[in-house]
Amino acid sequence: MIRYNKLFALLAKNKMKKTDLLNVISSPTLAKLSKDEIVRTDIIDKICLFLHCQPENIMEVVTEKNVVEKKSGKTVKLITKNILDPEYGEISVKEEYLDFHDDSPRN
Repeated sequence: MIRYNKLFALLAKNKMKKTDLLNVISSPTLAKLSKDEIVRTDIIDKICLFLHCQPENIMEVVTEKNVVEKKSGKTVKLITKNILDPEYGEISVKEEYLDFHDDSPRN
């Protein structure tokens, strides 16, 4: 799965808001990015040109697996991302963390 957390972090670093992207993309596309949904490569191109960056600066590929957290018994996502070693061009680090974001509907 592709996540766009890096995009929103880059915007924050540059003291920009998500809505600043509306200069180059539509509102529905911004909503897709916010939900980590699929967008076309021409959209990625527009964003990178607007922010003067590379695709790797705005997105990353992660794998998700549901696991049960021992303390609470809640099901959470285990996020794994492989990080390339720039010197050797191969996977050298595997980062894993639990995502406690609760997607369950609110009553």
